[in-house]
Amino acid sequence: MAEILGAMGISSIIAANPILGLMTIAVTAYSYWKHRRMDAASVVKGGGVTAISAVMFSIMGLPILVELVIVVVLTTLLKKHIINNREFIEWLKANIQDSLNGSKKLLNLEGLASLLPNLRMTFGKA
Repeated sequence: MAEILGAMGISSIIAANPILGLMTIAVTAYSYWKHRRMDAASVVKGGGVTAISAVMFSIMGLPILVELVIVVVLTTLLKKHIINNREFIEWLKANIQDSLNGSKKLLNLEGLASLLPNLRMTFGKA
């Protein structure tokens, strides 16, 4: 279900379809209300596959049936060898965490947290 919701979200953005966007939000809210959790990795996988497929369709100028066969084959190969590849996912997570840690140091959020009590004293209770 999470992969389908990711695919629906990307499809609504690419097609600029507000009705599909609202339906995606409604189905996501219902799914979260019913199950109390959402698998973010599956949502990203579904959205990624849909985005890759949409890019491939927009790049090729072939007849629709030829494009469909090419997109299905390439999507299957990508899903099997890249998206469901454990080492690739771990490498991606490590790079994202490293970049977030670099941003955190750049913004110096720890120093900002130490300023918070001083700001409360200056402006009164928050």
